[in-house]
Amino acid sequence: MLTTDPWLHGAQYFGSWTLPYRFTPAQQAAFAGVRYVWLSHGHPDHLNLESLATFRDKTLLVADHRGNRILNELQAAGYRVQVLANNSWTQLSPKVRVLCCADRNQDAALLVALGDRCAVLNLNDGTAIGNRLKLKTHLKPFARRFVLRLLGGGGADMMNYFTEDGQRIEPMPAERTPLGLAYSRLLRDWDGTHTAPFSCHHAFARTDSRWAAEYETPIEAHGRLFKPERGEFIPGYFSYDVATDRVTATPMVPVPYPDFTPYVAKYGDNGRAFSVGELHDYFQSYREQSGFQEWLEFVRVKSTNKVRSAVLATLSTTPLLYRTARSAYRRFIA
Repeated sequence: MLTTDPWLHGAQYFGSWTLPYRFTPAQQAAFAGVRYVWLSHGHPDHLNLESLATFRDKTLLVADHRGNRILNELQAAGYRVQVLANNSWTQLSPKVRVLCCADRNQDAALLVALGDRCAVLNLNDGTAIGNRLKLKTHLKPFARRFVLRLLGGGGADMMNYFTEDGQRIEPMPAERTPLGLAYSRLLRDWDGTHTAPFSCHHAFARTDSRWAAEYETPIEAHGRLFKPERGEFIPGYFSYDVATDRVTATPMVPVPYPDFTPYVAKYGDNGRAFSVGELHDYFQSYREQSGFQEWLEFVRVKSTNKVRSAVLATLSTTPLLYRTARSAYRRFIA
């Protein structure tokens, strides 16, 4: 029915950021039923043009921002775009309505009402500047109040600083205080009942960006020292059944990524393949030239990746074991 800030594939910020986990078959199937796509702001991990192509025939929902750059450029690209009136409910279906609030930072917050008992407040990377009281008033009547916002996003801040003589200035750790306390304050400040890690899931894929992963907060650390009297902290991906009031954890299967260099320097810069479709044609041309030997190499690589994915999926259920195995792989194999 509705998806927000979809990032389904591709690498962002010049190839540095990639998706760390696979979508489940149920999630992939749900994308086919989407009718509306809400976009919070213009950062490429939120307004992802490659992913938007999946929703070419859907209605894109944007905030009522001064300047209207996102609206104008999406319309110029051929998308059907609807501007949501500020601080006003818009009915999307008999049981789903949304309320959007834009702010001066060219960001926006979205309140999604699922029937009369459950609402989800999507703050994405923002703080709802100037809209807190309005949103709290709209959120309060619901029995289940999910509040979702970026917390602990050390890798999302500027951190690659150097002195004039070329010495790196060591970044501050992403987890200055236990993040569970920050999630507790989030529920307190918004009078919410549920929260979870949000808008903070990415992996550093480029070889020249991997150093930054040391300053990120691992997913299992987000709930440390959370105060349960504030509400419920959900420690990872999840689905929520409004009818039964049930939270179900979603498997978080890591995605292994190849180095950045061949995709940009070789396939893109030299081979002129810049999209998934162009990459398919690029590889197909070499398979046709090499014949059977290329096919054997393709089978070998695919088999290796499947075995690696299966091992990582098993290890990911034990975070400490997963981190140890990943560190060993990078040191001795990668």
